[in-house]
Amino acid sequence: MTSPLPGLPPPPDGRGEPRPPAAPRVAGPWQGRHAVRSGHATAADGRWVAGRTGRDPLLGTVSARRPDRWRYAAKAAFVGVLPMAVLVPVLIAAVGEGGRREAFTTTGLVLGGGWLLFTLCYGLQHRDIVVQVGTRTLAEVEAGDSIEMPLYELTAVAVVDRARFGPCLRLAHGHRRLVVPCGLLEGNQRLWDLVYHGIRHSVASGAGADERTRRLLALPPPRPPGGAADADRSGGPR
Repeated sequence: MTSPLPGLPPPPDGRGEPRPPAAPRVAGPWQGRHAVRSGHATAADGRWVAGRTGRDPLLGTVSARRPDRWRYAAKAAFVGVLPMAVLVPVLIAAVGEGGRREAFTTTGLVLGGGWLLFTLCYGLQHRDIVVQVGTRTLAEVEAGDSIEMPLYELTAVAVVDRARFGPCLRLAHGHRRLVVPCGLLEGNQRLWDLVYHGIRHSVASGAGADERTRRLLALPPPRPPGGAADADRSGGPR
């Protein structure tokens, strides 16, 4: 159980109560083709955020179509064509010396057709970014797998810019990283409130954040060295 910090509202319980204060907007919700779809859950639903960081009741979800789906399509096409390239020597050896030209022609057609097929299949596929949040856990879920972050135990927080996503929130817990578009999170204000509340607690506990991030997220400036110890000796902040 995360302890409340001086000057901050306490973390919510398994039902999401008390509700965190409203979080500030950084980018605003995505619009247009990548409009955000959001959902809410309660502890009574019995749904959970994926369990790497512990069983946490699911409180909110948000999803949107990936703006970078063609990059994934190109990667998938490369993976699909690569095995064919490995088979080229086998094909040439099988047809013999006299059939080399035909073998190269056939191989070229197969590779070109395979590239086009995989590009069309994966490029036109409706790929989503799906984010789930509980009382203390944020997870990006894709194809049954998940990348999870304990919101109240972060070691670093940053707002970074990505060409296709715009401003993104980069969260770190030790060596693990998770980058989530701000416009996606802000498409579900209740979910964003929960995420932001965890960030505030983590930063107050010592998580690193640069000056730009503190300004965009309305976070307090870093405490001077020895400030926490002085506060403890004096009985808390004045």
